[in-house]
Amino acid sequence: MTGNIQEWQIYVTGFLAGTVQAFQQPARQVLINDLAGQKNLLNAIALNSAAFNLSRSVGPALCGVIIEFLGIDVSYYIQAALYAFATVWTIQMHVPKINRSLKICG
Repeated sequence: MTGNIQEWQIYVTGFLAGTVQAFQQPARQVLINDLAGQKNLLNAIALNSAAFNLSRSVGPALCGVIIEFLGIDVSYYIQAALYAFATVWTIQMHVPKINRSLKICG
């Protein structure tokens, strides 16, 4: 909004987003298994993959439209609101406790 964004700020934001994604993706895969269970696991993985790939293709296009008509600052505010919304949903999840003890054969 102020027009004072510097190039390094964009790089730091991209780096932090990539770092979070590196930890988030494996955790999401384990969480899907814990929440869906063996019976629904294939459907849950397929649904997660479809949602993830759809958001990767539609998200940038939608963001481009928002930037064109509303501006870059509004697109960042919308993205921040969506992150906050997703965080609230994630906090409300009830994940069952599962015994993951390591068994070593030998």
